[in-house]
Amino acid sequence: MAISRKLTLVACLAVLGVFAWTLNAQPVNETLMEDVVITQGDGAAEVNVMFRCGMRYLSHFPHYTGDELRIRVKPALGCPTDESVNTGRGRLSAPLGNEAYLLETVYEGEFAGEQNVTLRFDQQVIFEVVQGSDFRSLNVIVYPVE
Repeated sequence: MAISRKLTLVACLAVLGVFAWTLNAQPVNETLMEDVVITQGDGAAEVNVMFRCGMRYLSHFPHYTGDELRIRVKPALGCPTDESVNTGRGRLSAPLGNEAYLLETVYEGEFAGEQNVTLRFDQQVIFEVVQGSDFRSLNVIVYPVE
């Protein structure tokens, strides 16, 4: 009897866990990317990509406009050295109709020998990329193309 109650409780928790994951749509796995937050500004939106540890911004492409933005990053000292974390791939979906036109953010721990964060938008946008002041984030300012 006690075992069946425990199994029922475990099954309920598993269902709730799947439901919560579906609502958040944030299957990041064990990568260095932690979260993505979108905020609306005056005529622009800001996409804040947060990491589990310090991450250095190296470069991005294309430089000013597009519907996809690839940002090269490098983990700083103190980041996990576990290969499965550093070479993993994680994806965060954005809510539909967000102010930044963002569809998804993908962390690619091993892409052509580099580590990248790729932002995909549902239309052409203009963007600026800035290293976060805490070195645990990247800030992408997104402007609509008019």
